[in-house]
Amino acid sequence: MRPIHALACLAILGAPLSAQTPPRPPEVQKLEAFVGTWTTEGWSEASPMGPARHWTGTLKGEWCPGGFAVLRYDDERDESGRPDQTLFVVCCDAGTKAHRAFLVGGDGSSNTAKVTFGQDAMTWFWDAPVEGKHYTVRGTLKPLSADVRTYEGAYSKDGKNWKIFEHSKDTRVK
Repeated sequence: MRPIHALACLAILGAPLSAQTPPRPPEVQKLEAFVGTWTTEGWSEASPMGPARHWTGTLKGEWCPGGFAVLRYDDERDESGRPDQTLFVVCCDAGTKAHRAFLVGGDGSSNTAKVTFGQDAMTWFWDAPVEGKHYTVRGTLKPLSADVRTYEGAYSKDGKNWKIFEHSKDTRVK
């Protein structure tokens, strides 16, 4: 792990470096789905979340020091070559056993998401204020155990009626 990665994990999580990594409990082992390198290709339609676009890119995830969080880098480019980069820290709170994700965009944006794991999918929810309106975004990634997985993004004004606005397909490289 590069030193800057370790510092990012420590700064966000406030976790000290330890010489030994304790065994990961089952709720933490679920984060393994984010570890590795993936290629991604996707599209979105025009929506309050942004313009229609097609993108390709690379997703790289690695365990943070201590082994209780994953640091993931998303490096995508749309058809015009415009970059879209995001840094994620996905973790499991040791006390509550709740999963969360902290997101920082290459444009300086940031957000926190609640993460849940189901039988064959991982779903996260975050707030997305857009031009004075409030939306909730739901992202669903499945299946988590395969070398090929799909992502679907949807938004809602009321948390009940959802409109799908993006899809992607990720393929494990290593």
